[in-house]
This record gives sequence, structure tokens and C-alpha cells, in this order.
Amino acid sequence: MTLRVIANPIAGRGRVKQVLPHLRRLFEACVGEYDLQLTEAPGHAEALAREAAAAGCDRVAVVGGDGTVGETLNALAGTGTALGIVPIGTGNDLARNLGIPRSLEEAVAGLATAVRRRIDLGEESERLFGVIVGVGFAADVMRQANLRRGPAKGSAAIFLSILQTVAQLKPLPVRLILDDREPFEALMTALFVMNTRTTGGGLMICPEAVPDDGLLDLCLMRDIGRLDFLATLPKAYSGRHASHPKVSFFRARSVRLEAERPLVKMFDGDLFGDAPLDARVRRAALDVLVPAPGTGRPGRKGGLRP
Repeated sequence: MTLRVIANPIAGRGRVKQVLPHLRRLFEACVGEYDLQLTEAPGHAEALAREAAAAGCDRVAVVGGDGTVGETLNALAGTGTALGIVPIGTGNDLARNLGIPRSLEEAVAGLATAVRRRIDLGEESERLFGVIVGVGFAADVMRQANLRRGPAKGSAAIFLSILQTVAQLKPLPVRLILDDREPFEALMTALFVMNTRTTGGGLMICPEAVPDDGLLDLCLMRDIGRLDFLATLPKAYSGRHASHPKVSFFRARSVRLEAERPLVKMFDGDLFGDAPLDARVRRAALDVLVPAPGTGRPGRKGGLRP
């Protein structure tokens, strides 16, 4: 059956548009029959993916970053249509956690032999996420990254946005309710509600998270000072921030956060709505295409379970 390909030309700060001729040649050589459609505006990837699923496509491949992937998975969840990813974006964290190569050539070639795996998704305010919904620091960083201009791309752009956000860091009183446990209050700098280990282009915020265990992993950063935050930040690339006394981890099927003022929520690289945040896990919600055993790059701890 023809592979439906949805490409976001502005993803990766315009890189997708630059490599389109090469991309077409790769798909022709590696997967044969395919149908390429380009997105034209925010939300278009979701609309195109819904059309593909309704037409009976069994596979849809997305060329773009976590934001475009996030739109597409909202359309494909529960349909039986499998999602493939060719990662060309700023963070590419869902692809990273699924063991999908970041090389354009390897990712396209891998679609020809990919196998299906079923993963959980998170759900918040009727919107689904594959990687994260976050408030506080995480959303502020993404706002800065989306506004950033200049040569820095990918993880470098996110890192520069992190530094800019840290300069404005302020803790906020919040109230948290996890599943049916007793509510508790905290001074929060950031709350990351994760389906995967990493976000922000490789920051290993929840080192033990796996996307198929029926649980969300939470990282709560409390009232960390700016200098302390800067000293701790590099450790997050390897998960060593977990030992910090003001960093707490939880696992839950649902989480509610209430704050004294509205907080923008960040879903998989895109900003939507305001807190309160009310998230839950949707078990085994999406089929994804991942490298077949013995091909591609070996998985890491925290990736998909066999």
C-alpha cells in the first residue's frame, strides 16, 4: 500500500524545504510508492493525518520535528494507522526515544523494514502528547526557542533558550494531586509530565521513563536558585540531576496541577492553553514504526520494552 508522507517545510528552521528534492529521491529509492503532502499552516499536519487514516492508509510518515509529530499522533491515536518519523526538527525527542536514527538517509531507509510497536500517550485537555506536557520552565524555554533567530539550530537553539529563561527564573506556589493520593503543595520552578526519558533535544529529565508502561513520569523542580539551576542543568543531559535535593520524581496514571495564576502549557514543542494542568495516560494508544531488531541503532535504557 502507498505510504502517505506528511512533511512540514518549515521544520528544522526551514531545513525540510531545503532537502525536499533529496527527500523525494530517498523515498523513491527506499520505499517505492509514496504520496507526499506538505503542510501549509499550524494544524494542517493533523488534518492531513486524519484524512489519511479515514482513507484507510495503514502507515503515515512524518517529516518534521516534535511539534509536527505531535499534531499527527493526535489524528492517528486509536485508528490502527501506524506513525513513522523522519526527524528533522529542533528536539526530535520522540524519535530519539524510539531508537529512530537522526540521519535523514537512515531514517527513510528504515521505514522499508520498520516494525510496529504500540506505545502509550499522555492526554491533557483532550489533547494528546507523545513526549511531554510541561508548565513553568519547560514552556518558557519553548517560547524562547520559537522566537529565536540566528544560526543556532536543534539542541543548540534549545540550550541558548534555556540560558535566557534561567535569567528570569521565579518559583511559583502550586498544588499537585497524583491519582487518588493526598494533594500536596510545593514551590515550583517547573513540572515535566513525561511519556519518554528526554525532552528539549536530549535532556534526560526522567531517566527511568518508558513509553509503554501505563504510567506518566513526573519531574518536579522546586525552588532552585538561578546559579544552582545553571550548575545543575548540564547534569540533566545524563540524568545526574536526579540526585539534587530540590528535584523530585513521581509516577502516576493522572496528575492535576493548580496554580495561583495562569501558566502556559507546552505540548511536544508547541504551546497550548493555560494551567490548571490535568493530565492522564492513555494506555497503548498509538502504533509507531521503529527499526526492526538488528537494524538501525541499538536502543538505550528507557526505550521501548521488547
